[in-house]
Amino acid sequence: GKSHENHNVGITSVSRRCRIGATALGPAQNPWPTRIRSATPHLDRVWPRIGRNGAVMSALPLTCSSLSPMSDAGDASCSRPGGFPIRFGGRGLGIFRCGPTTGCYMLRKQGGSMTSKLTSVEFCAGAGGQALGLEQAGFRHLLLVDNDADCCRTLRHNRPNWRVDCADMKSYDLPDLPPVDLFAGGLPCPPFSIAGKQLGKDDDRDLFPAALRLIEAAQPRAVLIENVRGFLSRSFAPYRLHLADEFRKLGYEVDWRLYNASDFGVSQSRSRVAIVAAKPDVWSFFRFPEPVAAPVPPVGDVLFDLMSENGWVGAGAWRAHADQIAPTIVGGSKKHGGPDLGPTRARAAWKAMGVNGGSLADRAPDADFEGDPRLTVRMVARLQGFPDEWSIVGKKTAAYRQVGNAFPPPVAASIGVAIRDALLAERLANDGRTAVAAE
Repeated sequence: GKSHENHNVGITSVSRRCRIGATALGPAQNPWPTRIRSATPHLDRVWPRIGRNGAVMSALPLTCSSLSPMSDAGDASCSRPGGFPIRFGGRGLGIFRCGPTTGCYMLRKQGGSMTSKLTSVEFCAGAGGQALGLEQAGFRHLLLVDNDADCCRTLRHNRPNWRVDCADMKSYDLPDLPPVDLFAGGLPCPPFSIAGKQLGKDDDRDLFPAALRLIEAAQPRAVLIENVRGFLSRSFAPYRLHLADEFRKLGYEVDWRLYNASDFGVSQSRSRVAIVAAKPDVWSFFRFPEPVAAPVPPVGDVLFDLMSENGWVGAGAWRAHADQIAPTIVGGSKKHGGPDLGPTRARAAWKAMGVNGGSLADRAPDADFEGDPRLTVRMVARLQGFPDEWSIVGKKTAAYRQVGNAFPPPVAASIGVAIRDALLAERLANDGRTAVAAE
């Protein structure tokens, strides 16, 4: 291979099939390798490239079959437009491509950080579950908006450096902002909730029109909107088609997936829909994340230290009894729902685990407590995937409502990483400052 500085070499993908292994190598197995052996011995080389910004790039020639032990990308075709973004043990990003004359190869960034430049705005930010997850995925929040005063106080308390506007997104106009990479939102669920009247677009709480207006104004490279399982109901099929058409009019490709929080290590059965849209050049790199293949700890294990913090002698027996994941935590709204763990069916599921779901406690059980304990807001927050250091501001009912309506941070982080990788892969492939060449 011959080094070329300061210009890109376009590689056109060709149609060939490959299997890409389902498990990513961790740092111990794949410690940021300087050489990766391909299936073809004479291609076992690495070519460094230097861009104008000083970033070192590498083109790693590979065959489809040789990629299997390196990637978490699942089964796919090497002919995918743009290639596949590949993570190296969490320490870097590359793109796997196949070309008509080059065979299959990898472009990889070495050194420097690209994630610090990714920006986001979020509406209906609530208690910050999605915002926290996206922060963990590498996004820098330019703006967060919510119309609930308690939610705004929670966000400002935990992240004083975030800009938080307490406002109604229906009448909100975007301020002057730097370019936005990701528009995120946790739009209200009542228009689509099975527990509600499911009025969809006829519900005055449907904020998709407002979101589309703001997306058009912000022109983000990608969009992430979270909603409830009811969004996928058959009765809303025409509305989903309409929404997809509106996104395409704005220049976005769009799709959605149903996820359960327990698929990402959260000790709760909580189904949520992730709606993802992106500009076509970013979309060509995007893949929805796959569930994490790891055991999910039961409620007893997750909450044992909190339940026993006041010396409750029955904490050990309770831990053994609470051997399932939690049912869906229901936050309710200002009009409906209070400081309890949900409707009758949900409370019965809690009862089976030895939890009194009729109300919330202010503190953990005392040493001589007898009976079924109640959960505190902090306990519920942990079951939603919030770290203990994330404080929920407000009185008990308001605090529980914030937690119960949140998007679990681990789920948001996993989807955020998939979006981040697509954004960075597109930037890596198309940034004119990058110099790469292939044989």
